[in-house]
Amino acid sequence: MIYHYQRGSRGHLVNSTDRAQVILENANLFEPSRTSIQKNSSSFYFTFSRLPKHQALSVYVLYHFLRELDDAVDAHDEQAYQILTQEWTTFKKGDTSKKPLWQALRLIFDLYEIKFTWLDDMWAGQQHDWASLPINTQADLDQYCYQVAGTVGLMLMPILTENQLTYDSELVIKIGQAMQLTNILRDVKEDAQAGRVYLPKDLLAQYRIEPKDLLARGVTSNLRQLLVDEARQAQSYYNQLPILIEQLNEAQTGKVLALASNIYRGILDKIIANNYQVLKKRTYLNQWEKLQILKQTQNAFD
Repeated sequence: MIYHYQRGSRGHLVNSTDRAQVILENANLFEPSRTSIQKNSSSFYFTFSRLPKHQALSVYVLYHFLRELDDAVDAHDEQAYQILTQEWTTFKKGDTSKKPLWQALRLIFDLYEIKFTWLDDMWAGQQHDWASLPINTQADLDQYCYQVAGTVGLMLMPILTENQLTYDSELVIKIGQAMQLTNILRDVKEDAQAGRVYLPKDLLAQYRIEPKDLLARGVTSNLRQLLVDEARQAQSYYNQLPILIEQLNEAQTGKVLALASNIYRGILDKIIANNYQVLKKRTYLNQWEKLQILKQTQNAFD
C-alpha cells in the first residue's frame, strides 16, 4: 500500500513507531534503493545497514536519489539531469512522480520533515560541477563541501535521530565537510583526469603546482604539503564528532554517526600513512579494515 497524505500535513506523524509502520508497509518502494546501495556503495551499506530497518530504508532512498543526481552530473547526461531537475521542481510543489524512488522520497521527506532548502543547496553544488565552475579559494572549497556533503548530513539527521531538534547543525556540517575533503584527497588524480580540480586555485599557485602535476605518477613535495594542509583541515572537522555525539539522545544514533565518520577518517589515515601517494592508486579500506573500525567504534560506546 501507499500511505496518502493530506496536502500541507508534512511531519504530522511524529511517533517513530508510526513512521516505521508506514515505511515498512511500503517497503516495496524502498527495495530498489537498498539493492542499488548494496551493489554500488559498500562502505555506505556497511555503515547504515546496522540501523533499524525503517531508518536504514529511509537512508538508502535518500542516498540512492543523490547518487542518481551525482551520476547524471558526472556523466554530463543532460537529459537525465533535466528530468531530475524538473521532477524535483514539481516535487516541491506537492506533485510526485509515480516512479518508486520519488514515491519513497515523498514518504521520507514528509515523515521526517526534511527541508527542501537542504536539497536545493545540494543541487547548487551539483550545478557547480555541471558548469565546471572553478574553486578559487579555501572558502570556495568549504562552501562546495557544504553543498555536496554537509547538506547530506543535514538531511540524514532527522532520520537518524527520529527528528530530535536539539543538536548543533553546524557540527553536522563540519563532519560532512570532513568526509568530502577526504574524498577530494583520495580522488585527486581521478578528478584531474576528468578535468576537475577541487584543490583551491590560490593554493595551487602558492605551492607552484601545475595541473599536469596532478596527473603524474608521483607526488611532488609541494603537492604533498598542500595535501597535508587539507588533511589537517579535515582532521579538525572530524574532531568535532564527540561534541555532536554528546548532544544526541540515542546511543544508537551516535554509534552510526561515529562509524560513518570513522570509516571515512580511516581512509584519510591510510592516505597519511601512505605518505599522501594518492596519484599512484586509489586509497580504500578493505573489509577487514572496516570490521576493525566497527569493533573499535563499538568498544568506544561500551
